[in-house]
This record gives sequence, structure tokens and C-alpha cells, in this order.
Amino acid sequence: MRGTNLEEADLRGANLYGADLRGANLYGADLQGADLQGVDFTRADLQGAALCGAKLRGAQLQGVDLRGVNLQEANLQGADLRGANLLGADLRYANLQEADLYGTNLKEADLYGTNLQEANLQVAYLGGANLWGAKLQGAKLQGDDLRGANLNLADLRNTDLRGVSFKGVEGLSPGQLINAKNVHLASDLPFSLQDVILAKQLAAMEDGI
Repeated sequence: MRGTNLEEADLRGANLYGADLRGANLYGADLQGADLQGVDFTRADLQGAALCGAKLRGAQLQGVDLRGVNLQEANLQGADLRGANLLGADLRYANLQEADLYGTNLKEADLYGTNLQEANLQVAYLGGANLWGAKLQGAKLQGDDLRGANLNLADLRNTDLRGVSFKGVEGLSPGQLINAKNVHLASDLPFSLQDVILAKQLAAMEDGI
């Protein structure tokens, strides 16, 4: 199927497990609920595609243009998304656990409730992204730009914050960082490091009650 033209094709629920779709034209295709595990999408055109609930575990999506794509509740565990363009993509409740998102553009993406545990998000751009309730435990965020992102109730336990820019973020509280790593090496926090220390002490006192 390499290089095939599937523009606006109805592939809902299709089984394309392990298919070679390098360079394929999937513009506007409906792939909702499709089994796309291990598929190679290198250089494929997926703009405007519907991938809601699709199974994309281990898929190769490096450098792919996914601007505005609907990936709500999709399973992208372990997928390779290095350098992909996910500007404005809908990733609500998607599973991106252990996915490689190095250098990915996630500007203004909707990551509400998304599972990003152990994901590689180094030098990714998350400006204006909605990370409300996102699970970021153990994620690699080194060098990320989070300016203007919404971090309400985001779980940042064991997350490495070296070089992360928090300029203009919304909803971030000191308590969210008490178990994060290298908080002192992050920049533009909306509160002081002392506030984080106090929150940690308060949490320890409450645990001891």
C-alpha cells in the first residue's frame, strides 16, 4: 500500500495492522477505530484525517503533518512521533504512554486527560496547549516550552523539568511540583521555589496525621 491514494477513504474499523503506508495520501480519510498498530506512515499525508479511537500502538509517524487531526481516545502507546506537527490536534484522553515526541509541535493541542506517562517530550513545543488533568508522571520534558499552557490538575510526579519554560502558564500550583525533578532548573515559574518547599512540607505533615 506504499504511496497509495486513499484520499477521503472510509476506513472506519479497518484492519491495517503493520501496513506500509509510507508516502500514502490519506488526506481527509476516516480511520476512526481502525487497527493501525505498527503502521509506517513516514511521509504520509494525514491532514484532516479522523483517527478518533484508532489503534496506533508502535506506529511510525515521525515528521508527519497531523495539524488539527482528531486523535481523541486513540492509542499511541510507544508510537514514534519525533518532529511531527500536531498543531491544534485533538488528543483528549489519548494514550501516549512511552511515545517518542522529541521535538514535536504540540502548540495549542488539546491534551485534556491525555496519558503521557514516561513519554519523551524533550524540546517539544507545547505553547498554549491544554494539559488539564494530563498524566505526565515520569515524562521527559527537558527543554520544553510550555508558555501559556493550561496545567490545571496535571500530574507532574517524577517529571524532569530541566530547562522547561513555564512562562505564562495557567493553573499550575506549587503542590503539583513537590515530587517533580530538577524544579530549580526550570524557568519562569509563576511562584517561588520556597512555595514548592512549603507545599512539600505541608504534604508531609498531612501524611503524618
